[in-house]
Amino acid sequence: MIAPLLLVLARPLTLAQRALPPQSARRVLLALAHSRPVTWLVFPPLAALLDIGGLWLLYRTPLLAATHHQPLIHAAVQVHVVLAGLLFTFAICQLDPLRHRWNLAWRGLTLLAAGAGHAILAKTLYVARPPATTYSAVDLHTGAQLMYYGGDLVEIALAAVLAVQWYLATGRAHARLQRRQRRPPLTADSPPHTSRDF
Repeated sequence: MIAPLLLVLARPLTLAQRALPPQSARRVLLALAHSRPVTWLVFPPLAALLDIGGLWLLYRTPLLAATHHQPLIHAAVQVHVVLAGLLFTFAICQLDPLRHRWNLAWRGLTLLAAGAGHAILAKTLYVARPPATTYSAVDLHTGAQLMYYGGDLVEIALAAVLAVQWYLATGRAHARLQRRQRRPPLTADSPPHTSRDF
């Protein structure tokens, strides 16, 4: 649960843009980041559905039992869980340059809804094992508690990222408003503003 958060906080897209040669590779990466499919993939509710919906599918269907017997299914599920977590975290934090940044309200409400879905899933796992599995009650309770409380910690960290972004955005808006209020009003005999005045 913590790996996607740590990876997204490292700003991998920004880092790759700085590390790649300025010609074709950087342009391709920027074109991909600004493409319409990526814009919709990082739409917070869709990213949450892919992440939390995938977890519900894994733990509330016989899929988890199948991963114990099929190595390819196990590998595919692990890759999906990590990539869906990365996508969700990327959609909530939006630290890297994107074509369209979804506003804080969308991201905050999505985080609340996804947190509720994750917590409910953990509580259902506490009382009922996944279908076709034979976990002991102790293992089941320990795993469900780890999922519940670990998810809370990650969600608090994501909320802190959103709070910092909100604070910075309102601070910039407040500073712009103060600059506008300090300007003297235009009168008929005052000289026009130049570009340096702003």
